[in-house]
Amino acid sequence: MALCLLFMVLGLGLGRASHGRPQSRSATQVLAAFLQAQRELAHSSGQPVGVVWPASLSQGCQALQGWEHPRRVDQLELAREFPGFAMFVGAWNDEFVDQRPLWGNQDDSLDPAAWAAGRPALIFLPSGKVTASGVLRWRDSYRVAVGQRLTVEGDRLRAGQNCLDLRISPSGWADWAADLPLSPDGAPSSATALSLPASSRQAPQLMAVHIVPDPSKLDLPTGVQALVQAENFLSLTVEANTTTGQTLYCRWSGTGGSFSHQQRQPMQWEAAQQRWRSQTQWRPPDTAAHGSRFQLECHVTDEWGREAPSTLTSQVNLEVRDSKARLAFIEVGGAYKRMQVVHEDGTGKRELGPPLETSEVAKASWSPDGTSLAYVSQGKLYTCNAEGGARLQVDSGLPGQAVGLQGAYWNGDGTWIAHIRDLGGRSQVFLTRPDGSGAQNLNSTSSSDSFVRDVGDNGQNSDVCTRDNSVFAADGKYLATLRDGLVHLYPMPGSGADERDLPQSSGAWSVVWNPIHPWVAFSGSGQVRVYDLDSDSYFSSPNLGSTAGPGCFSPDGNRYFFGSGANMFMAQLHADHTLSSQFTGLSGGQVLGWLDDERYTYWKQSPSDLWLRDTSGNQAQNLTNEASDVMFCGWTR
Repeated sequence: MALCLLFMVLGLGLGRASHGRPQSRSATQVLAAFLQAQRELAHSSGQPVGVVWPASLSQGCQALQGWEHPRRVDQLELAREFPGFAMFVGAWNDEFVDQRPLWGNQDDSLDPAAWAAGRPALIFLPSGKVTASGVLRWRDSYRVAVGQRLTVEGDRLRAGQNCLDLRISPSGWADWAADLPLSPDGAPSSATALSLPASSRQAPQLMAVHIVPDPSKLDLPTGVQALVQAENFLSLTVEANTTTGQTLYCRWSGTGGSFSHQQRQPMQWEAAQQRWRSQTQWRPPDTAAHGSRFQLECHVTDEWGREAPSTLTSQVNLEVRDSKARLAFIEVGGAYKRMQVVHEDGTGKRELGPPLETSEVAKASWSPDGTSLAYVSQGKLYTCNAEGGARLQVDSGLPGQAVGLQGAYWNGDGTWIAHIRDLGGRSQVFLTRPDGSGAQNLNSTSSSDSFVRDVGDNGQNSDVCTRDNSVFAADGKYLATLRDGLVHLYPMPGSGADERDLPQSSGAWSVVWNPIHPWVAFSGSGQVRVYDLDSDSYFSSPNLGSTAGPGCFSPDGNRYFFGSGANMFMAQLHADHTLSSQFTGLSGGQVLGWLDDERYTYWKQSPSDLWLRDTSGNQAQNLTNEASDVMFCGWTR
């Protein structure tokens, strides 16, 4: 019985003093709290605070503060509350004979050994890190043994009772576990281990992943959280936290590309935000094409290898975008037409899809995300992958035939394609989803629709052509056609808008929407007319004396480029709803579309090619250089 009582006293020694008064904390908890208090003092004071032991084995320690000649600010004596207990800061057992102490993260402005005057010490720095002198570091943590009746031989701890291994991470957090490997004679019993306070075993928590370029400022395709240009990189910043106080580590993996830091790297403690942070950059592979998609995933772990649960936040699905704008055009020559793509600098020209029959002009337009083209060929509506060239017929089962001269147009969010179908005696406008589903005829009357009328043999007059989805309103509420000689506005499905004709629009033969404002422009009867839906009024414009051709708005919405006769004009739209135009000095062609606010594309005869020119007229570049005729389709980014 006496032996049992003695065992109980020794087994519960971490929780009770010798005089029997109940204690709310164990000796290990007292030391851990003392260390944490010094860590917080270093944070708040901006000065290093170190815990210094007089020797490797001792019952007490002191806290010193300051950069030079540190002064004592606190002290801890275990013997007062826990008689027989001591702390050991060296190595233990023969298993660790080859484990020499590691002195940790050195700070350029502080020498730990000199600061502690050669005594064992843990020194907490204002940056949040901890460095040490004469304290064992093992498995990414500094180690202090706490227990009763510790037996030391030389510089090794050989035995002890009720011993715990107190771990201090390089960032200064303290934790403990009942797994101190001592000799069998001194190992604590299972009953003793169960009576000891347990440390937190929660896995880390991923707080956020910040991406640059900022996805909130981009028009993202469905299922994509980030966009990156082919020659650029993503910056990825991970924020995480843990209740254990351990150092956290971050590692990234992905389905392709390269990271600046792909191996497991320690995260940095940000004291102001009270969280861990890590940053890396990801670059697409050299072989990545426009529209290529990759999945990246971050893995946050603590010192024991426990990983933060995988969430939507930890995964980044991204898409690669070509950093150069691309022009799609159709080469007309020989027995076939060929759809081609070229970069804004004239490089990278390549053919897309199978050759097109010459019996019908094919007008193509880009999807808003730049991954597909829609066009009509041989009475069928197709979409074509802009990289691989694979095409898909999307009008199977629809009545009549698609009219190639009228083209096909995507709406602003890429959910609809509009085209004109010949139903045998009348032509009407249809909408269909890019996958061919949800097709519907917007015209419930016997009237005929078109996007442009009086199309010439070469098809150039069919180019209402701007890269801003010209037949759709910028807010997505309307689609515009020419119906019974008037500009007609069809409400888009679910928009709640009213169907109507534009007043005084008789004689119009082309129609185009402003990319920014609720303005619709049409040409005819020698004029360019611009109608403001908000004010239900027209911009006043001069009569040009001849038939004005199709035009296109600049991306900022404030200018309108059009042809009249053999000449090309630039119209400026003013706040007072007036429109002034001037001759650009260009003739013998047509302006077809803007690349950006300062550069536009025009078609030039003799020879027939597509040219890129800036608004000052100082620079012009032939983008196509084809021996045969070419037709403009549009720009994308």
